[in-house]
Amino acid sequence: MPENHPLDSRIEVLKEKMLSAPRFASIEQARIITRIYQENEELSVPKKRALSLKAALEELEIGVEPEELIVGNRTKGVRYGVVFPESGCSWIDREFETLPTRPQDRFLVKEEEIKEFRETIYPYWKGKSMEDVIRQRDGQHIDAIAKVVKINQKDHAQGHICPDVKRWLEKGPAGLKAEALKKLETCAEDEREFYE
Repeated sequence: MPENHPLDSRIEVLKEKMLSAPRFASIEQARIITRIYQENEELSVPKKRALSLKAALEELEIGVEPEELIVGNRTKGVRYGVVFPESGCSWIDREFETLPTRPQDRFLVKEEEIKEFRETIYPYWKGKSMEDVIRQRDGQHIDAIAKVVKINQKDHAQGHICPDVKRWLEKGPAGLKAEALKKLETCAEDEREFYE
């Protein structure tokens, strides 16, 4: 690639913006997910998860930079950290105020978001998150194992989702929906909710 190619400068600008952007802890997704779960208490967890994803995809604010060819992120900020209350939030309750000053992986926090988290989000999820269910079911085993080996992040849930991006790009949302509807016609009864 020749020097000073337009692609180089575009990528350099995006890289600089990303590296210089402030890091904030964001509760935007937590707010949406909590509202959807509260509005749909009677539904199964898989259906609440599906509705939460739908609402998040429709409602999350998207930041768009002029240099971007593909846009969208988990938050408006390119380096924001997301709070996932359905996974676990006792650790964030303990550490929210210290996120900007902890030794590693620092995030700025907004006082109004800490207040909303403590008054609305955390009270709803306390005792209901995946972290709480795991602790209730296997807490004694986890504690016993932790005496012998180090278990990273045993106090909260964390994970990553690796979607089949190639399939998403080839089929698009409409193609995936059509595929699910076709599977729904012939699937076993215990798979029906998944395809719905």
